[in-house]
Amino acid sequence: MKKRGKRYNFKNINEKGLLPFEVIMSAKDNDHEAIMTIINHYESYIDMNAKRWFVEPDGSISYGYDRQMRDELMIKLIEAIFAFSVLK
Repeated sequence: MKKRGKRYNFKNINEKGLLPFEVIMSAKDNDHEAIMTIINHYESYIDMNAKRWFVEPDGSISYGYDRQMRDELMIKLIEAIFAFSVLK
């Protein structure tokens, strides 16, 4: 993976779609671009898991995003980035 300034080139992501170790370690070191790269990588997964059924005031049922759940999942992801450690 080549680093251009603070942007990451993901044309060389491995076949499993894993984020490169360099990006994770840069995010742990508080690199804003790396953190945003990780968030963007997991955003669709978080959105998928933040959907639920709602009962509207008129009694109808709808399916959509729970904004609070989405925000909580994002916070958990950011906490996991900073808690990441490498065992030797």
